[in-house]
Amino acid sequence: MDQTRNVFPFDDLPPPVWRGQGADGETKCRRVQGEPVLLVREAGEREASGRLLFSPERILRVRNSGGTVVYPQERMRGTRQGTGGRAGGGRFWMELPAPALGRDELFPPIAGARTIERHRDGRRLIHFSEGHYFHSLQVCVDYETEEKWSGPLPVGRQEDLPGMAERLAGGRGLRLAVLGDSISTGANASGRCGVAPFQPWYVELVAEGLRRGGTREGTRGDGRWKEVVVRNFSAGGKTAAWGADRAQMEAVTGFFPDLVVLAFGMNDASAGVSADGFGASVGGMIRHVRSMLPDTEFVLVSGMNAHDAWHLARADLHEAYGRVLAELALPGSGIVLCDVRPVWDYVAGRKGFWSMTGNGVNHPNDFGHRLYADCLLAVLGCERQGKGGGQPGLAQDSRSMMVEGTVMI
Repeated sequence: MDQTRNVFPFDDLPPPVWRGQGADGETKCRRVQGEPVLLVREAGEREASGRLLFSPERILRVRNSGGTVVYPQERMRGTRQGTGGRAGGGRFWMELPAPALGRDELFPPIAGARTIERHRDGRRLIHFSEGHYFHSLQVCVDYETEEKWSGPLPVGRQEDLPGMAERLAGGRGLRLAVLGDSISTGANASGRCGVAPFQPWYVELVAEGLRRGGTREGTRGDGRWKEVVVRNFSAGGKTAAWGADRAQMEAVTGFFPDLVVLAFGMNDASAGVSADGFGASVGGMIRHVRSMLPDTEFVLVSGMNAHDAWHLARADLHEAYGRVLAELALPGSGIVLCDVRPVWDYVAGRKGFWSMTGNGVNHPNDFGHRLYADCLLAVLGCERQGKGGGQPGLAQDSRSMMVEGTVMI
């Protein structure tokens, strides 16, 4: 019987976007690896283009999103676009034929198999698809840049989670529960879709980062693997009110978690749920769990904004939800905020949403799931180092974690 499994090399993930790597041991240029770009072609043009997070000094390599195809260097070029702030970054060009969407396909006027209602202008629709469709369209660019990260950074809050820190340091293991919507189920991550490079979604990346110890103030952890048991209670299309229902609360408390991640907001905003209503539901979840398990600690995730062209995006509500979550995450309460949203908005403002989405409107791609995971691990004091350059492969046997048929090594 063939026991081969897909392999995902966790330690070879690119570093968090705010870090990067020095080029050939020097610090002037740093490498950015595996940055996704959705190329857009203009009518009559021989090239398609997309936006990069930083101004490129040199394009090193371009692959398909699965890492199985490397495109010829002579077919591509990068251009600087300015530095600093949301107007910075650069542009990447690639000769056709290349995986790309036509400009007129992004917001078509007529409904089709890959559209969703509707653009905020009320006249057009938005290009949309679930599964690995967008993943397969995007290319991944490795390049060198002299530009530094100038965006917001996640703030470490591990001192406000003493129970988690003590359990991991003492080798007692950690029981981690996650309750959220489709983003937390792994929607559109390649590992969930079963396509190369089989990257697990953010929940599993966070669990693996905790197992490996991450970093403390720039140094590696103690090198000992930690026992982290994860139970994901998330479901697609759900709001915080669903999470606060007795059925979900009984399921979560029945797992006896030490740490609970609550990650709602996308569907709440699309449904027009008020900030007060959202906060009441999240607060109700915390109170219910602590009525049964008073020592349980919490991470509240303020997640990504939806595509700003979508009429259900409601960035105003996402911002209000973030403020409500911050009010719940008081110092010393055993509740911390992981504010993904400002980091996401900074990157999306420079790259464009199309290069970060898994479905066109409200799900992240692999890059977006890494962004979620890296923000969470930084908040938990276990920020990844990352080497970059990892490729999918096969393993006959592994003692590493198995996720949806994929071994993380």
